[in-house]
Amino acid sequence: MSYSYTNRFRKVYVLVEGKTSAGKSKLYFSQKKKKRQSSQTEADHLPEGYEVFEDARGQVYLRKEGSSLVPPEEVALAAKALKKFKLEKQFEPWVDKNTLTIYEISQGALEMAREFNPWLSQATLEDMCMTMGQRTAMMRFVLEDKEKRVFSPERFCFRGSVDRWISIGAPGKLPALFEKYFGYLGKDSLFELF
Repeated sequence: MSYSYTNRFRKVYVLVEGKTSAGKSKLYFSQKKKKRQSSQTEADHLPEGYEVFEDARGQVYLRKEGSSLVPPEEVALAAKALKKFKLEKQFEPWVDKNTLTIYEISQGALEMAREFNPWLSQATLEDMCMTMGQRTAMMRFVLEDKEKRVFSPERFCFRGSVDRWISIGAPGKLPALFEKYFGYLGKDSLFELF
């Protein structure tokens, strides 16, 4: 039995063992329906010391355990703060290595689904949006001091000539930063921060 993982878009990924051009063994995730080369075989378990990682866009990777410097407790703090600001259906936190990023979930998919499927319940429509809605990175908190748990707040600048992350304030602890900046999410005033 091969090891598989279903991402939030309900796509199934299978752990595959293949060979590099140098002939060394490598493991990676591939969609189940793709054809395999003769040098590729499906693995039946995760190797010890590795974990499955799904990024905000639904891509699935194999990575070493503990490679993220932001623990689940801090991600849960972000989710709780989003709920406090009543933003849990429009934004969600994702973590990668030393960064906690807040993604906006496109509400266009919800509006389109509502228009073409008026018989579906609001809960079903919201679930569809959460699983299939496009995500856009809006704000992030970059870990600056691992021991003191100090993060730098940044927002994405969407100006054509810039298109990069810009600092929006002094570094601090996550709860205080969430309190200070989550009120800007979903508003035009977010783009006045710099």
